[in-house]
Amino acid sequence: MNLDNTKTSLTYKPYDKFKELINSNDPSVEKYFSTNTDGELIIAELETTSEEIITEYTDKEGNKTTSGNSSTVAPISRYSEKSIDYKSIISQYTTPISFFIELGTVTRNPEFLEEVAKLVKKSARIELVLLSTKITEEEIQVDNYTENVFERIGSTETTTSTTVNKTTTNTRTTETYNLKVSYANTWVCESTITYNRLPNDVQNGQEQNIQSPHKHTEDPTELKNNLQGDGNVTWYTNPKSTLTQKVTTEAYDNGTQSDYIDKTDAFINLLNKEYKIPNSNEKRSAGSYLKSGAEVLFQLLRQNPETQGLEQVMRYIMYKYTGKSYGVTSLDFSIFDPQYFTSFDGISGIDGVEGQIIDFLFSKGVPVAGVSAIMGNIQRECSFNIACRNSSNHIGICQWDWNVRGAELRKLAEQRGVTWETDLNVQLDFMWYELTNKSTYSKVYDAIMNATDEEKLEYTVWYFDRYYEVAILGNDFEIGKETDSCKIRYNYAKEWYKKLQEVGGKLYEGASDFYILDGHKFPHYMQKNYPQSYPIQLKDKTLRNNGCGPISLAMVLSGMLNDPTITPVTLINKLDEYYNGDWKKYYAYNGGTIGNNLFNTGFLQACYNEKLNVRSVSSQETAINEIASGKCANGHVTNHFVAVIPPPDQYKGKGYKFFILDSVNKLTGPYRSIEEVRKKNSSFKIQRIIEFVD
Repeated sequence: MNLDNTKTSLTYKPYDKFKELINSNDPSVEKYFSTNTDGELIIAELETTSEEIITEYTDKEGNKTTSGNSSTVAPISRYSEKSIDYKSIISQYTTPISFFIELGTVTRNPEFLEEVAKLVKKSARIELVLLSTKITEEEIQVDNYTENVFERIGSTETTTSTTVNKTTTNTRTTETYNLKVSYANTWVCESTITYNRLPNDVQNGQEQNIQSPHKHTEDPTELKNNLQGDGNVTWYTNPKSTLTQKVTTEAYDNGTQSDYIDKTDAFINLLNKEYKIPNSNEKRSAGSYLKSGAEVLFQLLRQNPETQGLEQVMRYIMYKYTGKSYGVTSLDFSIFDPQYFTSFDGISGIDGVEGQIIDFLFSKGVPVAGVSAIMGNIQRECSFNIACRNSSNHIGICQWDWNVRGAELRKLAEQRGVTWETDLNVQLDFMWYELTNKSTYSKVYDAIMNATDEEKLEYTVWYFDRYYEVAILGNDFEIGKETDSCKIRYNYAKEWYKKLQEVGGKLYEGASDFYILDGHKFPHYMQKNYPQSYPIQLKDKTLRNNGCGPISLAMVLSGMLNDPTITPVTLINKLDEYYNGDWKKYYAYNGGTIGNNLFNTGFLQACYNEKLNVRSVSSQETAINEIASGKCANGHVTNHFVAVIPPPDQYKGKGYKFFILDSVNKLTGPYRSIEEVRKKNSSFKIQRIIEFVD
């Protein structure tokens, strides 16, 4: 769907022919689509770049003249291919094979499962639409300086001074498409999604002071004295340069979903039908088995990340089938948002409830010792039984008291249409809400976030036990740590710390390999390593498809700070906190990362290290020399960010000046010059230096 609300049909073209059109920059490629060997949908993106320079001169009498108003660089248009994992986009409407396995475990009848499979297949129809998006990025550099010219002709010497105001506007326009579901019909529900054109979204970045291309000369005497005979010399005074960024996005909204049509009656009809029992001549309905084994099925669904969303569906179906409440008497069809049906590959690699808790805490940036302290406490409180309710009416993983904190937990669960006994996510979200939003527990939050090594483990265990769990009394750590309660928790925590240290490499979530540089470990995070369940604070954006900006910055920061907890996931969480949940500050709707707000000094100093600094690059050659001397940078090619670091240890002494870490691996490797990179991608440039300053 085009930006003027008209529709254009695309024609399939074999991938090799499609790629020929891309490589020859043929505009007709816009009429086609293709698929690659990975089974991804391939469409064309168009990027157009241009540069305009306007210079205003003011002489000492105040007379002004202007030159410019024309492009000094003719607009350049380039086509590139965009791959879309369309299978993941429709995954929220698919039924995973593990559902049939778990359903068969309870119903014990292959004929029934065959009928269910036929129902699922017969019901399934998904319609997709490509929505046009246009993003215009403008970088406006203003250079103010005074140009002084000393001229000698014979015995006549004159000096003229001219105030110069030079504005250079670099514009990059990207035209692309985003794939969306417009109609979905499944065995559970049916719905239509309508998309509407948004008003143009304009984001103006903050003005930044940058290094001027003109060096200030305090005293020109030496320049004048070096002039032999007739001629002239030029010098500059009072140079000042600023850079601002403006991003305009033309796009469609996330869509308006029609009311869902309940389609579960067809499944319920199958429950009443009798099927032949395996190895027997008798017949029996699957419903009778499901009635007696309902709780077993719910547990199986809940424990499998692929089928967690279907637990609520089956609870609702069982209510409709039996008239008995299983915790869900009306189905909130919003559970068909993508995050409920995509698998979650854990950060820790640990399965079950324990793994889910660990993954949640790591995703919030909690260090290993902090995670271990919480795990030791939770293990003591409930042995990881999320439905735990003790004799004094304390509930959940942290044994919240029923009447106060427990009541708040139950209210949150009710608002989400779940029960606290069956939904670990609601308990984790409630715990994190208390830690980050209630002043009573703010120091507990500080304690776990500051638990950066094993030496702080015992204290953190005690602090969480005393001030969050409130399982012991007293404010003296030396006394409190000797209580039986605290000793047990600490022993558990030490075991968890050891276990998490053993899988410590997985703290670098999404890293395929590492590069060592003077004792600093730089992870190589890859977009393909992130499942579709990892969003960029937007339901329809994922690290896998849209995460090159956060990924490239996470690689640089993790290495510079030698911090394994800095991953694209935790970085995005910090971005969201820094910009108070306003994702438009760092991500253009239906587009890409807003560079100036991602690679931003204020953000890095507030969230990572107060000595970090980001500044724009005025000269590519100067930037290369700075990187070679030990600084890092972000680089950019068409529609894509990369990380740029000094040559790792294995490449030192071989003439290399910098090393690129590319999250899609097309440019990863050592280089001696900008030109060497541009042989692979002509649009490459270094944009910003990332450094420590005093």
